[in-house]
Amino acid sequence: MDFWTEGAGKMVITTMEDGGSAAALQTLQDHGRANYERLMLLHTGCNYSCPPSRIDVATSLGGDHGNAPFVGELASLENMVRVGRPVVDALLEGWITFADRTPT
Repeated sequence: MDFWTEGAGKMVITTMEDGGSAAALQTLQDHGRANYERLMLLHTGCNYSCPPSRIDVATSLGGDHGNAPFVGELASLENMVRVGRPVVDALLEGWITFADRTPT
């Protein structure tokens, strides 16, 4: 962000989706269908939570240029795989242990 704003801007992102996922899992736990303690969230950012003043919200939701991907979308997905894959691989490899016990 310093590069693009010459030190004048800050980047913030929302966690609305994370909160929704957590609330849904809590509801599933309340009905005996999930274990909330096994929730793991991996959050990456790929777009702004508020569009620039020159772009309306509808255009922003469609991507940076209407229907094009968000500027950070591919990097965000690549980073999610880079960080998340080792965790998922370890869970799968140790599933005999983790099936009945939450990893710490």
